[in-house]
Amino acid sequence: MIRFGIRELRKGVLINFIVVLQTAIILVITCSILSAARSRYTYFAPIRNFISGSGDTCYFSVGVPVVKADLQNSLHGEASVHMSYMLYYEGAVQRKYKILNYIVYDDELLNSYTPDTAEGSWKKESDSPDTVYGVVYEGSGYQINDTIEVPTASGDKVIQICGIMNKDTLVLGFDFQKAMNNDFRMLYVSQEKMFDHHGSDLIFLSASEASKLNYTYAACGTAFIQYRKPITAAEKAENEQILSFYRTGYQIENAKLRKNSLRYIFEQLRTLSPVIIGAFILLLISLICSAAVFANRQRRTYAIYEMLGLTRAKCLRITVWKSVMLSLCSFILVGGFLFLKPHFSAFNYFMIEWSPLHIIAAIGVLLINLLISLGITAFSVKSKPYANSRNL
Repeated sequence: MIRFGIRELRKGVLINFIVVLQTAIILVITCSILSAARSRYTYFAPIRNFISGSGDTCYFSVGVPVVKADLQNSLHGEASVHMSYMLYYEGAVQRKYKILNYIVYDDELLNSYTPDTAEGSWKKESDSPDTVYGVVYEGSGYQINDTIEVPTASGDKVIQICGIMNKDTLVLGFDFQKAMNNDFRMLYVSQEKMFDHHGSDLIFLSASEASKLNYTYAACGTAFIQYRKPITAAEKAENEQILSFYRTGYQIENAKLRKNSLRYIFEQLRTLSPVIIGAFILLLISLICSAAVFANRQRRTYAIYEMLGLTRAKCLRITVWKSVMLSLCSFILVGGFLFLKPHFSAFNYFMIEWSPLHIIAAIGVLLINLLISLGITAFSVKSKPYANSRNL
């Protein structure tokens, strides 16, 4: 049956090429729409677990010294805290050392949301107690594996650059311009705003790496606070008073933040729904038309096959193999497009990615195509065109 499928492909090279191109375009459109819908959820997913249940999300603006364990123990409700910090070295700093601004994230936050790097990676952990891995923005003047000598109470240590983030990469922080939204969008900050607030000599560290420096931690940036046990109104007021000591510039209940975030996501998906429905209708029409054209062209061929003794089931198997081979060609064409896309600036704003979810969606489109082809071919074969001599 494979041999017959290949023979059918050779008989109509031009129309087969058009069908492959059409299927590839449909796959690209499907993946693009899925990417657009998925992007609405991309930045909510990493913080979803940190705002579940009862609790608060805060922004600490000034940088008051903090010990995370003490903060958790001082709050009612068996609080769990995940946050970012600034670092301060309280000893005398000689002129030979470069003054750096440090932003530190709890390891749980970095594991959940790891900002993209143009070079290197966040995931490196140094085995040496005297070497600390850090990440910078591009344009900082540092390259991968550059080292910066820094003072500590136990002697000089070295920060080694293990990753460089693109200037468009968003990091966890707080954007006051988006605070009026009261949703997850305000919790991500661009390079420009980070530089405006902290200066350009900015080094990002994980808490596990920063612990080697033994610097003073200061509450700065976003903190996610969750309560494992219910708290009373009086205990909630006491917790808010404790948090105010660390200069909370903003505070919102997790339930409200979660509700507002989901509302925004669903509003965005609702906006996309006409496009999705229209694309699905276009998909069905295109696939049905292609299958009808093929079936009409193959009526004579299948009539001859049946007259020579091929059963209807075997004719359908030829259709299956032909559809599979055309689908494979479409996949290769889409793969080539995705490979070449980064090399052409014209496609920079074309939102499409490739993930297991996109592969499942593409396979779904191809299965629909196969079922439609089988259905129309089965109807065509069932009509027995060879009964009329004009069809031969």
